[in-house]
Amino acid sequence: MKSWFIYVFGRWILLSGIAGALMQYLLSDMLKIHTIPAFLLNQFILANVFWFIDKAIFRGYFSIPHITLWQIEKNVKCADCGVIGEGYRVVKAKNYDRLNDPEPEFRCSTCRERKLEELRKRGIEV
Repeated sequence: MKSWFIYVFGRWILLSGIAGALMQYLLSDMLKIHTIPAFLLNQFILANVFWFIDKAIFRGYFSIPHITLWQIEKNVKCADCGVIGEGYRVVKAKNYDRLNDPEPEFRCSTCRERKLEELRKRGIEV
């Protein structure tokens, strides 16, 4: 509720309402631009300003954490050592995407760790 109050009164009433009124006064009364063109210019200028303000406000609310997507299968052959058993593969990470890989490679739990280290050395965050 506190965040809502800050957002509604801080962002919409103080920033948009007062800034919009002041900008309209500046454009129409001080610069003698007709009302409708002044209003459109006012909206365009404030939209560009508030784009960055809203982006900063919502960055904290909608940021998606770094998640690594794994696929785990039973009774598969390890691509490195050939052991048959439970196999693992990284499907998607921050800068890695093998979601549509036509020939996925699974690894046993031992080889999986070596592959993860190899991916980290290549700069992939897993």
